[in-house]
Amino acid sequence: MDKRHSNQLSPSDSPQQARQHWMAVLAKAPWQSIEQALSRVVSQCPGLPSYHYLRQPEIGLTMVRGRTGGTGKPFHLGEITLTRSVVQLDETVNDGVISGFGYVAGRSHRHAELAAFCDALLQHPSWHHKIYSTVITPLEQAAKTNR
Repeated sequence: MDKRHSNQLSPSDSPQQARQHWMAVLAKAPWQSIEQALSRVVSQCPGLPSYHYLRQPEIGLTMVRGRTGGTGKPFHLGEITLTRSVVQLDETVNDGVISGFGYVAGRSHRHAELAAFCDALLQHPSWHHKIYSTVITPLEQAAKTNR
């Protein structure tokens, strides 16, 4: 299967490709599923870092482009509603701060907030594996089942 159409990560993927992957999974998953997965993380491993907004969830529009036949010449398809949010973990790592971004189609403030929080946690070395295995992997499996 063509890598562009695959939702799988390979060991050779760069950190940027890995982040693009989990952000896509978070953007496409229902926010209720993300919230349930995060509550499982909290019950298994108390002490999840808190966060604050750098940018409160806000709604806007973005232009969507398409391609004829999926590979042809690009064209403007139209606009969609997009909600975005940016959060920063209150805990620093190696004297640095970790910010997470959430961009989701639609008008769900909560979805954008949860996606941004998960993005930040996935960049945190102490939380990456737990969030990936408890949130991202089950969301990917649910998406495959619902195809």
